[in-house]
Amino acid sequence: MTDRAMAYDVVVVGAGAAGCALAHKLTEDPSIEVLLIEAGPADRPDVVTVPARWPETIGSTYDYGYGTVPQSRAAGRTLGVPRGRIVGGSTSVNAMIFSRPWAEDHRTWGRNWTPDEVTAALRDLESHPGGDGSRGHDGPVYNATAASRNELCEAFVAASGEAGYARVEDLNAPGAQGAGWFDLTIRDGRRADAAETFLRPLRDRANLTVRSDTTVARIVVEGGRATALELRAGEAGEVVAISGELVLSAGAIDSPALLLRSGIGPREELLAAGITPVLDLPGVGRNLQDHPSFPVVWSSRRPVAGPANQFAESGLYLRGDRWAGGRTISVAFHHLALTPPGAPVVTHGATALIGLYEPRSRGRLTLDPADPWGPPLIDPRYFDDEGDLAALAAAVPLVREIAAQPALAGFGLVELGPGEAVREPATIEAAIRTGSLSYAHHCGTCAMGPGGVVDQELRVTGVANLRVADASVMPRIPQVAPSATIQMVGWRAAELLRATLRPTARPSLPVTTTSS
Repeated sequence: MTDRAMAYDVVVVGAGAAGCALAHKLTEDPSIEVLLIEAGPADRPDVVTVPARWPETIGSTYDYGYGTVPQSRAAGRTLGVPRGRIVGGSTSVNAMIFSRPWAEDHRTWGRNWTPDEVTAALRDLESHPGGDGSRGHDGPVYNATAASRNELCEAFVAASGEAGYARVEDLNAPGAQGAGWFDLTIRDGRRADAAETFLRPLRDRANLTVRSDTTVARIVVEGGRATALELRAGEAGEVVAISGELVLSAGAIDSPALLLRSGIGPREELLAAGITPVLDLPGVGRNLQDHPSFPVVWSSRRPVAGPANQFAESGLYLRGDRWAGGRTISVAFHHLALTPPGAPVVTHGATALIGLYEPRSRGRLTLDPADPWGPPLIDPRYFDDEGDLAALAAAVPLVREIAAQPALAGFGLVELGPGEAVREPATIEAAIRTGSLSYAHHCGTCAMGPGGVVDQELRVTGVANLRVADASVMPRIPQVAPSATIQMVGWRAAELLRATLRPTARPSLPVTTTSS
């Protein structure tokens, strides 16, 4: 994968979950030349590769360190928005949970994204030991439950059963609900991120060039086509001509930000930021969605073993129609106490991190008029929909009920947060406003479909050779952690591109193309 002066068939911006999957799949055809550009380094430090050290990546040099604007319905707080800045993207800094999307998550996406097509892509993508016929066994993405299970996480699954929730053998089986073990992208004790999974095996693939430590500042659009990229590598500037297809896979924050800086977006917002409008496309930056979360934290009188793999090995999924909260939730059970910064360190403890996986609040992303080339203004508008707050609050008694079951009694759990005194719905909601977190599952800012930014072939409206393939194209946030869905988007994007570039070649998965 050495850089050469040449005309590339496809240039991909962003070496994260989608970009790496796309490059891997597309370069299976040796006649297709691909350039993959990443702003971050190609490092493989222990803080990234050792699973138990993943919390140390947040706020490190491998994290963009973004934050939201103050959230009026979350006590005016600014919440952190961690994003991976490294070859591997956010798969190099996330919690390594591999969750396949539910069929209803993409049922409305339209042609090329039907449940059958998405399931086929996921099966093609993954390598999972076991599971039913829906699971894949020969793909590049290895995932499996924890090799050695923590006793406290075991007790959580048992306690969930005692509280009346089903034990699920495969949380990624279609329609799975209840308590069980997360599939993790950990192999041989090391993080199997997008760099390790998709790029490392391709080191000798001559038709793939990877450029790290290179920032794309702007897309040059002329005559309805993307004709060049303005790059920065350190202090040096460079212009790279685009002769073929350009794909943005920079994620739900940076893909829309790059479009906006290139003059593609809502005209009045561009003018306010001092950007010359090239294409008035109102959907850019709109429809921002995320999974808000809230931790219930306990200390443990009984010592708890440290992590062999990951802090959150087991959890619980409940659909909205199966419990009183009315929205899909996830509970990721951690065998350590996630205490706020500045709070006393708790040596032995547990955390049930409740995630609202069916939010209805919608936000937006814009450029900062005072600094359009700096970090964008990220406004998820958490709890704009009051039902989001009510559903998250309703889950707190649920996890307390599980913690009170006999299977967990031997650990002597003592609630630290929100605290035993916080019992009434109003006080729980107040605690969530002041203590909620972002799951950093941002999606939707270059949405697919009518009124959005891209069509079902991921082509940007009004620019013939420009596509987006990442979390930003999802019209609705999945009801699971989105990493697997994002990889699937990149995988499908490769099929769509190959159908365009090599129309006589037979695709490995069905695609439908139309003339642009």
